[in-house]
Amino acid sequence: MKPQYKRLLRWTAALLLAIACVCVLHQCSARRSRRPSGTPTPTAMHTPGPSEPTRTADPYQTSREHMVEFDIEARGVRDPDVLRAVSTVPRHEFVLPEYLNLAYADRPLPIGYGQTISQPYIVAVMSELLRLKRGERVLEVGTGSGYQAALLVFVLLVGW
Repeated sequence: MKPQYKRLLRWTAALLLAIACVCVLHQCSARRSRRPSGTPTPTAMHTPGPSEPTRTADPYQTSREHMVEFDIEARGVRDPDVLRAVSTVPRHEFVLPEYLNLAYADRPLPIGYGQTISQPYIVAVMSELLRLKRGERVLEVGTGSGYQAALLVFVLLVGW
């Protein structure tokens, strides 16, 4: 392939990734503004026990930790960057308001227009199989909700 085409392809990939990131941020912002004023209580995976605090700054933190420990890590995902990403990226920001109580359940959820957000375990496995290294680039096409793209951005940029 000619060098000028390689350079054009690289710039196109970088531009598409930037557009995907902007779309993810815009989508999160739009969803946040559509939510009712009260923060919904997560009911999907885990009810705090007597020794656990019942209030945290993030009401989904306990559900997210439970998802990571029992649905992702227990099933063999070991990459520390991927585990850190799924522990940090708020999946509830990528689901429709009527499915917030299932945001951290290990199942796909509808996101509209006949599409779904993939189950967290599958997203984590796909991310781990990429074996991303610092400085690499990813072209994510058809992100749907943007959750996979957000995890990859975290692994490549924030996780370092």
